[in-house]
Amino acid sequence: IEGHGRELEHVIEEIFKTKKTVTGTIQKTVKGGFIVNIGLNAFLHISQIDVNFVKDGEKYVGKTYEFAITDFNREDKKITVSRRKILEDEKLVKKQSTLALLAEGQIIDGAVTRITNFGAFIDLGGIDGLLHIGELAWYKVKKVEDLLKVGQIVRVQIIKVDKKNEKISLSMKQLAVNPWDSASEKYLEGLIIKGRVMSVTAYGAFIELEPGVEGLLHSSEYSWNDSEHLFKKEVTVGSELEVKVIGCDKETKKISLSVKKIHTNPWEEASRNYVPGTKVKGIVKSITPFGAFVKLPQGVEGLI
Repeated sequence: IEGHGRELEHVIEEIFKTKKTVTGTIQKTVKGGFIVNIGLNAFLHISQIDVNFVKDGEKYVGKTYEFAITDFNREDKKITVSRRKILEDEKLVKKQSTLALLAEGQIIDGAVTRITNFGAFIDLGGIDGLLHIGELAWYKVKKVEDLLKVGQIVRVQIIKVDKKNEKISLSMKQLAVNPWDSASEKYLEGLIIKGRVMSVTAYGAFIELEPGVEGLLHSSEYSWNDSEHLFKKEVTVGSELEVKVIGCDKETKKISLSVKKIHTNPWEEASRNYVPGTKVKGIVKSITPFGAFVKLPQGVEGLI
């Protein structure tokens, strides 16, 4: 703004009343903000310099921006300006423009703006969409930070748009092949494969066969004898097991696994190994009022 004295004041007052913007240069930092030269000196609170929190104000000194005049007092000769208001207005226009163009099924690139324990927010161009942790991959993701970081550009698919509430749901896994689509062809009954124990429950363990595909090893399928006791003692999270596929249902996404069926059932050989009259050594496993159970070398038990 050019002019002197009352002329300048009149021009600035007109800009204030008509809600137009004015160009100004940040002169210096003062307590709580900055002094901005817009023809006359104006005060800019530090919270109004940007849409994000600013800790170091010195980096803005000497720079020229567009400002909105938020307060003008001719008598006290006080002028207050804001850059944040302009940025927020621009963001709102951009947000509304972007929202109008977005549709379910659309594939779009965006930048990660924020990460939480339940997902990440992706800037789609003035508006953020939520990429839920369950939509990151077909396998279970423990921490969002394992896959994403703030500022990273990711490709996502829009799976839901709520324009009324301005909420957008996103997915990354929908752009990848679902491993269950080929699971029934890959994990045929009888296949022996190695897997990693992902979790252990009271009734069994979930074994990861590949990212996104887990099978259940029931505790009764661990050993031909004393199965549940050995299962609790030996199966731990993170350990690797060799398992046999004994069932695969693509519709319910369930694969049944077994460790004991990799080996021959010792009872099938019992009649040949323990012919009446044969002398054998065994370990007494339990004693009851009617006798004792003895564990024999092949894993079967006999009763005295």
